[in-house]
Amino acid sequence: MNFERSSFAKSGMISIVQFRTKDADSFNYISLQDAASKGGIKIEEVDEAGSVNNLKVSNLSDQYVFFSDGEILIGAKQNRVLNTSVLIEPRSVTILPVSCVEAGRWRYRSRTFAASEYYEPSAMRMKKMMNVSQSLKQGLKHRSDQSDVWRNVSEYESRKSFSSDTSNLSDVFESISHSFAKNLNDIFPEVACNGLAIFIGRDIATIEAFNSSAVYAQYFPKLLRAAYMDIDLYDSGELGEIDAVNELNKAMKKVKDAKSEEHRAVAAGKEFRYHDDKMTSYRLNYEATPVHLAALFRTT
Repeated sequence: MNFERSSFAKSGMISIVQFRTKDADSFNYISLQDAASKGGIKIEEVDEAGSVNNLKVSNLSDQYVFFSDGEILIGAKQNRVLNTSVLIEPRSVTILPVSCVEAGRWRYRSRTFAASEYYEPSAMRMKKMMNVSQSLKQGLKHRSDQSDVWRNVSEYESRKSFSSDTSNLSDVFESISHSFAKNLNDIFPEVACNGLAIFIGRDIATIEAFNSSAVYAQYFPKLLRAAYMDIDLYDSGELGEIDAVNELNKAMKKVKDAKSEEHRAVAAGKEFRYHDDKMTSYRLNYEATPVHLAALFRTT
């Protein structure tokens, strides 16, 4: 993926490099948030009884609607997180593969789901991406290890010294929302950028790119919060702009050179997945156009 660097920003242990890819804004689609604001999307349990690892989404609009891997959906019988990115065709119904991130509730709070303010924490998301990739190799579709997801939510409760009544990951995020406000509110998405690399301490944690710069701007604060949830896993250290850009260039080369496996996407497009002992990456393409790229890296 060819890109141009835009800017470097730093707050505490979090540093970011924002960039614009050569194919930015080349595909016309909208985010879940935009579709919901126009009444163009409906997300609900698959039926009255519900299914922990599946949801039904109806695209009532004439546009492609994007759901991101790691997106937390709140409502209905229990909160869920997307197992993969999905590009929903116009005027269609799709079954979404999801994981539960609220083990202690199985009752209706609302009839439909909405997007939350939060995104799956980076380390937890990486484990889930690995499990989904393994399931695809075994012909099990986009299935996660649900027990592992619940175990990870419990670990975040313990690490943040917080106990949710329903083991709700969103509650854990809320318990440190004051830290987000204190440490992340001075970092903003750059106009025209559509991707970023997030560093924690001196280590690269995540690379994320969306085809749409508008969609990127919407996910930007969620991605920062997701990374911040994992700062306790990293050694403290200073990272300057030159070092950050060099690390991003090396990481992007690794992503580009990775021999990815191709899989059929949940809805429109194709997926390309790669995993080794240091990186897990994922790309959703519509025809030849990249719609979403995510690369997550292990702590060193």
